[in-house]
Amino acid sequence: MYYSLFSRGQRPSGNVVVQFPYRAMNDLNSYSALRFEFGNDECDSWKAFASAIVRSRSWNSDWFSVARRFFLYGSATEFNPFWDDVDRIVDYVSAVEAAVAPEMDFSRRRISRRSALLISKSATEQPNIIALMKQLYDIRSSLVHGTKLSSKSRDWLIENCGAVEIVVRQVLVAAVQTIPDNDEPRRKMLAGLYDPTDDDRGEFVLQRFQEIRNVTVRKAIGDKISVFINERHSNH
Repeated sequence: MYYSLFSRGQRPSGNVVVQFPYRAMNDLNSYSALRFEFGNDECDSWKAFASAIVRSRSWNSDWFSVARRFFLYGSATEFNPFWDDVDRIVDYVSAVEAAVAPEMDFSRRRISRRSALLISKSATEQPNIIALMKQLYDIRSSLVHGTKLSSKSRDWLIENCGAVEIVVRQVLVAAVQTIPDNDEPRRKMLAGLYDPTDDDRGEFVLQRFQEIRNVTVRKAIGDKISVFINERHSNH
């Protein structure tokens, strides 16, 4: 259902552009870990949802066009954790990242926390969403850096594939409905949802500083930090 909605676009001229499904998936030519049925009694509610979503504030925004494209790539890719066919995860996380994390740092934290806050107001439910998105992000990172899917990750995907499909769609729907289309107000709103604290940034800098192995370089960087701190204190 979400696939057919997100595959529908509209040019500035008003002409509707439709991206047709890549291929039919059935038991004869492929395998799907998930199945769903779309009953006749669901048509009216689906049409109402689709009609509302295409009128969302950011449906035609640049950032959502990127998120929608990655979602379509993923949803058209076979998903079978039993056989390590999990490239869909790479595109799904890319879609969510395009929607909720325009910054270039702390992506894992931003994606997981902002996703949870976008789709749930329950303090009990949010930690579960955060944990799911962190795990999904970690699996994506392992795959794109050339690591084979581990048995633990495979088992997790098999167990949680349904939740993954639901949460990714919920995040994209909430994003297009609530996040501004223009860059500056979009960044401001997302930062209001969640942004790394100074303590987070300090811990990150300290960790990277400790990774410097050359003693001379470490001392030089330490001296630069000291100069920076003294200059800031004198200015205040």
